[in-house]
Amino acid sequence: MPELRTLLAATDLSPHADLALARAATLARQHAATLVALHVVDHVLGADRAPDNLLRLMFGPGGEVEREVKARAREALAAKLETLDLPPAQRPRAEVQLGAPFLEIIRQARAQQADLVVLGAHGGHFLRKWVLGTTAERVVRKGGRAVLVVKRPPGDSYRRVLVPVDFSATARATLLLTARLAPMARLILLHAYEIPYEGRLRMAGATNEPIARLRRQHERQARARLRALVRELKLGARHPVCLVHHGYPSSVIDAAARARRADLVALGTHGMSGLRYVLLGSVAERVLREAPCDVLVVPPKAVRFTLP
Repeated sequence: MPELRTLLAATDLSPHADLALARAATLARQHAATLVALHVVDHVLGADRAPDNLLRLMFGPGGEVEREVKARAREALAAKLETLDLPPAQRPRAEVQLGAPFLEIIRQARAQQADLVVLGAHGGHFLRKWVLGTTAERVVRKGGRAVLVVKRPPGDSYRRVLVPVDFSATARATLLLTARLAPMARLILLHAYEIPYEGRLRMAGATNEPIARLRRQHERQARARLRALVRELKLGARHPVCLVHHGYPSSVIDAAARARRADLVALGTHGMSGLRYVLLGSVAERVLREAPCDVLVVPPKAVRFTLP
């Protein structure tokens, strides 16, 4: 199973981002991993653009702006890190960068060889680039690394993890990483499906019985494949629950997460479509936005975003 050696937790220093730092510290402690904490000062405050009159009055000209902004951010980040419950040997490393947040997160994830990027779901900063839907989703789309989006105050270990499975290679990798990330959790494997052309079949006069027969056939096959996947990945000792439900995937995932009281949903994404990096259609994007718990998103290995 994949190791968790280095975690990168990005924070905008808001209370919401504190949840991500706390969860990252919990995971670092559990896995004896290195924690790197990153704060990105958005480039509109930095020296890569000519500072406006207000910034000149506040910090002075030219490079003094960059030095002062970074120094103040580093002090604030250091204060946050002092509150984390980590042993001295695992003292987090602090990084402060200027730039576009999602680009610097990706850049640092690569530089630090992070196995997991941890982000908060919302930002309290006035810059809306930290609100889920921009920075977090861009890192998910383009970062090429697993991303954990934290929505809840962390307890100890994850206890109930819902893993949607579409039987792709990425879903398999997601299940392996999830088993490593949450070794004590109850795994709930979920296959959500829709019958292709069901609407057209009904329009063509198909009755409920043949459509129900198609659903039963698909469910039998899906359950058999889930059991085979459990055997292949040697997860039998975890006694995972295997579910197969009909319906639009994001709605099924959301309902199952609530019904099973999952504290984590872990799912894979697709890669590129043309020149755009996209998620699992709209499924992963909706899960990221609507799931009532933390969300782990794992990209396919082939995704590679070229940094500017």
